[in-house]
Amino acid sequence: RRGQTYRPLLGVEDREPFTLNDRDARVDIEVVEQVGITPRGDQFVMIRDHVVILAQPDRFRDQSPWRHICSPCFRPTVVLPRGRTGRTGMGNTGDTPTSDRSTPDVRDLVDLQRLMQVIVDHTADAIVRFDRDLRYDFVNDRSVEMAGIPRDRFLGSTQSDLGYPPEEVAVREERIAKVFASGDVTTYHDTITNLEGERHYETTLLPQRDEHGRVAHVIVTSRDVTSRHLAEEALVRAAARDPLTGLANRTALVDVLEQSLANIESTNLSTAVLLIDLDRFKLVNDSLGHSVGDRLLCLAAERLQALSRSGDLVARHGGDEFVVVMSDLNDPAEAVRTAL
Repeated sequence: RRGQTYRPLLGVEDREPFTLNDRDARVDIEVVEQVGITPRGDQFVMIRDHVVILAQPDRFRDQSPWRHICSPCFRPTVVLPRGRTGRTGMGNTGDTPTSDRSTPDVRDLVDLQRLMQVIVDHTADAIVRFDRDLRYDFVNDRSVEMAGIPRDRFLGSTQSDLGYPPEEVAVREERIAKVFASGDVTTYHDTITNLEGERHYETTLLPQRDEHGRVAHVIVTSRDVTSRHLAEEALVRAAARDPLTGLANRTALVDVLEQSLANIESTNLSTAVLLIDLDRFKLVNDSLGHSVGDRLLCLAAERLQALSRSGDLVARHGGDEFVVVMSDLNDPAEAVRTAL
């Protein structure tokens, strides 16, 4: 009844008492069955501001908690985009059905809910949600698959409860706490070892706000970017490596020389540069062919690496020319002995 105080049981965060207004729409019982709520006694289902709410008269506020009244699997806070036209029956209240652009069609809400559920359950991304106590209150199928932990163990547990290493838990919980405090979307890149081995993930933390604008939950999505990471590493290696010998190329050589020269001033250590070329290499190419010449260059590269110190850079400068950069020398004579 208009003007009577009701208490919402499901669909809003604070569940504070409210009174019905002209924009509220009560839902037909057949639509309620589609949504998955079973009202009892004086309870009823209504829509306010595009949110499905299970409510009852406020005099029942001392009865059992709302979680014992309805299915725990129901997700009631699906919001229909504004501007949709809908139809909502008024049940047995005696009112006539209404149709305006401010009232969504409950069937559309149900369809949207089912659509979102299919997306969440079948996405390749792991999706979890934390409450303000930093406990899991939602995990999708991909999260369960990646962690190898049953869903019922996740729900209501902290990351420490699930046995994650303390140092990892500290980092993750600090990130989540920052999002609760700031309300900002943040993204991190992590390397994690799980049942699938060492994997690289792009992790995004999203604040979920209640109707008052407060951050009520933090949603964490993790996307496996291992293939992209490996491809990027391969590109970096290709950009700095000679494709024939696998040695550093001229670009990498210049970078190392600049770094070595900068270190000389701060460490008082020496750097030596050895230049090597192959005598009569053109004769080999002309008489035996370029394939043999290429093999000779590869053998020369292998021998130079074997004779160099572990920290030295061996690079192919071009053609049959090679460069060895010996950094952090205490005695410049060491470079002379290596060259001989």
